[in-house]
Amino acid sequence: MTRWLTWTVVVLAGCGTGRGLPELPVMDAEERSAAVREAYAAAAGGANDAAVVARLGRTLHAHSRFAVAARAYERAAALDPATPAYSYLRGVALAADGRAAEAVAPLRAALAVQGARVRLGETLVGAGRPAEARKEFEAVLATDANNARARYGLGRCLEGAAAAAELEKALQLFPRYGAARAALAEVYGKLGRGGEAEAMMREYELVRYAAPPMHDPAMAEVIALAASSGETARAAAEFEKQGKTAEAVALLERALGENPMQGAAWAQLIPLYGRLEQFGKAEAAYRQAISQQPRNVAAHVNFGLLCVRAKRWKEARLALEAAVELAPGNAEAAAALKTIPAR
Repeated sequence: MTRWLTWTVVVLAGCGTGRGLPELPVMDAEERSAAVREAYAAAAGGANDAAVVARLGRTLHAHSRFAVAARAYERAAALDPATPAYSYLRGVALAADGRAAEAVAPLRAALAVQGARVRLGETLVGAGRPAEARKEFEAVLATDANNARARYGLGRCLEGAAAAAELEKALQLFPRYGAARAALAEVYGKLGRGGEAEAMMREYELVRYAAPPMHDPAMAEVIALAASSGETARAAAEFEKQGKTAEAVALLERALGENPMQGAAWAQLIPLYGRLEQFGKAEAAYRQAISQQPRNVAAHVNFGLLCVRAKRWKEARLALEAAVELAPGNAEAAAALKTIPAR
């Protein structure tokens, strides 16, 4: 969530707070997105309509307002407990906001939603609970042995040769799986297979955003809203997956022109500028990202990897060490650090 947004809550007339419902968030006075403003206006007039409140949540979610989206979904779920998608979306938003521990309960309550068990496993990994996550991934694989995301998730819960075997299976199922390549590079490094680790990281840089498709009907509207929004990272990521780097950059630059206080967008621009051989812009994007969000792990990782590729070892080490300090389990940063020559 960007620094200039200071969200508050308000008890609205007719909101039903007397029923013990979570309060509806109110729009910040400086909100610039017309879509967000329209969704808030609709919710103000339909605060006890679960579908209307959920629409607000999806709109906020699509615009990366994860914390307040989660609050809107929480109210929608309380208004309509029979629709597990609202609880599921709340869990996804909380996880995206970096609150993995809080995301576990709503995801666990929504296992009837397609894809929820994989999401739950991934969130448990993020919450530092690999033993529980392993059970979820194994449950998925018991009925869907070719689920690449579950294979990758299981590999992250294991160690040594067992971890390598699962990650290798994930890559057999989806060879362009960027995150799986980074994780496998780290495992290879720990197993003393340095050459294979380095090769895996080189390949990773070419496919870092690629991931196996996930059939996720509950997120379909969020993704559609994101694709129609000029300020969303998801649409830019889709362009990147298609090899349309210049289009992805243009999309993000247009969004930042409207609202420069988007640390996540600056972080996403770093590797894109790198691919266009615009290192100066990449470095400027990195400085912008961390000036707004010093704990922006993605920014540190993205710039560190770019510096590794450019053999700017000192800057690479500083950025990657910052990432590891903030997120000790970050496989990308840990693996890349091993490729930097000793001081």
